[in-house]
Amino acid sequence: MQKKKSNQDGGFLPNYVSSSKVFRHSDSLCIPIRNTIPVQDSVSVDCLRVCIERAWIPSMDKSMLDNIIKLVPLASKHPLSIENLLEEVKKDFKNCLQRGTLQMTLSFPEESDQMNTDNRGKSLDLDSFCGNIISESEKNEELIINDWYPQILKVFADFQKMRGERQTRFHNCASSLLSIQLRGLLMKNISKYVSIFRDRRKIPRIEMELVLSENGISFQPSVNEVINMLVSVIYEMNKLLREVPTIDSWYSEGASQFVQVGLNDDFISEEVKSLKNAINNWMKEPETHHRLLSDRFEFLINGTSKAKIHDFIRKAPKFEEICQEYKSYKLFVDQTQEISSLEYFTLVRLDCENLRKSLGQAARKLSNLLLKNVVDTYREENQVICKTFEKIEKVALQSPQSTKEMIEFGEFMLNVKNKKMIDLTEEIEHSKKHLLYLIDVHVFDPHDIELNTLTLGWLVKIRPVFEQNTEIIEDCKAKFEDNLQKKEVRQIQNKLKKLDETIKWINLEEALFKFPQTTYSEVENMNINIDPYCRLFTTVLKWQKAEKKCTDGAFLDLDASQIENSINEFMEQVLLFTYYNPVLIKFILSEMSKLQKLFKLKFKQQALDGDSKYAKMNLEDSNPMNLPPPLRISALTIIQIKSFQKNIQLITCLCNPGLRKRHWIRMGSIIGFDITPNSGSSLRKMLCLNLEQYMPELEKISNMATREHGLELTLANMKTEWESNNLELMSNDRGHKILSNFESIQELIDDHTSKTETVKGSPYFRPFKNEVESWENDLKTVHDSLSSLEIVQKNYVNLESFFSKDEIISQMPLESQLFKNVKSNWIFVLEHIYSTPQVMKALNKTEVINALNDSTSLLEQIQEGLDLFTDQKCVTFPS
Repeated sequence: MQKKKSNQDGGFLPNYVSSSKVFRHSDSLCIPIRNTIPVQDSVSVDCLRVCIERAWIPSMDKSMLDNIIKLVPLASKHPLSIENLLEEVKKDFKNCLQRGTLQMTLSFPEESDQMNTDNRGKSLDLDSFCGNIISESEKNEELIINDWYPQILKVFADFQKMRGERQTRFHNCASSLLSIQLRGLLMKNISKYVSIFRDRRKIPRIEMELVLSENGISFQPSVNEVINMLVSVIYEMNKLLREVPTIDSWYSEGASQFVQVGLNDDFISEEVKSLKNAINNWMKEPETHHRLLSDRFEFLINGTSKAKIHDFIRKAPKFEEICQEYKSYKLFVDQTQEISSLEYFTLVRLDCENLRKSLGQAARKLSNLLLKNVVDTYREENQVICKTFEKIEKVALQSPQSTKEMIEFGEFMLNVKNKKMIDLTEEIEHSKKHLLYLIDVHVFDPHDIELNTLTLGWLVKIRPVFEQNTEIIEDCKAKFEDNLQKKEVRQIQNKLKKLDETIKWINLEEALFKFPQTTYSEVENMNINIDPYCRLFTTVLKWQKAEKKCTDGAFLDLDASQIENSINEFMEQVLLFTYYNPVLIKFILSEMSKLQKLFKLKFKQQALDGDSKYAKMNLEDSNPMNLPPPLRISALTIIQIKSFQKNIQLITCLCNPGLRKRHWIRMGSIIGFDITPNSGSSLRKMLCLNLEQYMPELEKISNMATREHGLELTLANMKTEWESNNLELMSNDRGHKILSNFESIQELIDDHTSKTETVKGSPYFRPFKNEVESWENDLKTVHDSLSSLEIVQKNYVNLESFFSKDEIISQMPLESQLFKNVKSNWIFVLEHIYSTPQVMKALNKTEVINALNDSTSLLEQIQEGLDLFTDQKCVTFPS
């Protein structure tokens, strides 16, 4: 009801900001109610009227009535008329008071009562808000022009009888009244529009946003843009109702004239000023919030923090200092996330989400600068650690070339083990702590993960390097000692050799001059005496080298089968430096026993000759340390050889070429840990595992592996034998290419089929089940293909001349065509045999098998045709 009335009154503002009624009827008490309330509500109207009429109205004061009578001339002469006049005045007085009561009690509702409250509490986009006001105002302008104004014109239609100047004055008067009312309407609507920005209860809430720009934090749209946009509504409203024609121009045919509705500039300026003051007043709240955020995060905006971080990084701080600085900037990131996404003020709904994200990104960039420096510092620390270890590894694995280098090398490694490794261990512990910190704040790339793993693994990785270094030192020490000993022995031997050569030259000269031959018995005695010592030295030296090579050499190179079959001659033991040889040990033991007996006899003879040096020694003493040096060396070497002989069982068991991964897994399950050899395994390391108690179970597995290996070798040998077996073609007496070695191939197939059956019957066959069955299928395929090949070859050779005759081709066209197909297949098979003569490859080829099967089928059809042809000939030419 009220909305319809508002439209009739021609208000410009939308419902949520429209002003109160502009046009109100005041000439009758009941007209507003009757004209604005529907008929169906007449009962309520009657009740309201009764209530108003019964309302207590004070009577007119007697002094007022006396004053009225005084104003009436000759009142005393017309008492009846005066009485009627007073009654009428009293009635008008009562009606006026009742009308006033009605207008006070049932006045048109204020704007807040007429508003459409659907959008109350909601925020409005500034452009949409201003656009809606202007749009609704324009619609109401159309309503006034198209609805209200025609109704006004109808009122003046009753006064068309007026003519001339009187009508013109009347129309001008009416147009002036229209101008006054329309200006009043505009002024009231503009005033109402401005007033809603002064009333906290009615003011709309406009959407604004805080954004981060190059100049800092700013409003979007800016405060000036908001003010200008809201002020522009006033100017747009002032442009309305400019095309309402005057009454006179409507009824006359003269030029169109419009009612003057333009508002006074002072009024517009005053309203604009009032609106700006109101907006500026309400904007103090968001501006305060803006100022607080700007002050709080100024360090993120003005670039001072970035410069501070670069200065901090330039000083090359420690890892812990960088982490502490990073932690503080990480807190700034958290603080930016504490900013509320939406802030609600009286006039503004302030969206801070983009600002929060932008400040968060800015803080995160600063923290990431520190984080990157932390990661770079950590990476550099790891690289330094790795380079140090790599240098140690490189030096540790070098072989010194002289005794001086070996001494310097030993001092360097001693310093590494006693001092450098302690420092490196501490650095790696620090690296672990740094890694634990970085795992929570950083995602490592694959390269860094690899570097971290390498760094933390160096303490374990360097241990075998140190062990190998110890071996290198010992080897070099023994080598240099041996070289020294060799040099001394060789010097003696060379001197003796030169003496022998000199003696030979002297004896030759004496013979030429026919002088008597001079004998040098002392030199001969020297050779006889030094020979056992040279033999002892050579034998011990070779044993030490062989023992060192077997003990510390590659464990996977030890082969018991080759050891047992090695050459028996001592000087021809080429495999001495690669394989352990029990035959060689027996020879060395024999040689050492001979030398031992020789030295015993020698020392006993010296004792009998009165040499006091060995007279009191017990040459049969069981303690080698109480024996003379040569006997002591012999005894100790024999003890070492016999001790080494105990390892033969382990070598035979674990150096089995038949051992596979499955066997090592079973051995590991028995022992409790994996013992699978690798490139770093050696006999010495295997002996350190103390496997003696597990040897019975390990030998069972090794024996089983040996038998499985035998089957594996049998299968491999059969395959190897086929590699050199080819299909051989030759020409027969008719010039046909035929296969000539059917029988030898068939014999080999039968032999291998029998061996394969034997392998399948072995209890150790299961690990190779799939391989053996596949091989068996290959043999069967080759056998079938060979049989088909023999059949096709035999029939082709027999029928080729028969089907080459024109008479046969004309009498047996179908069979002739089939034979052409057989011939084509046969040529294809021969070409394939030429290109791939190996039996296994040629007869296992799918294309060859299909061609042979097709030819066999075609030959059967041809044979049926030949039989039918022969029967027909027998009927035609009976015997």
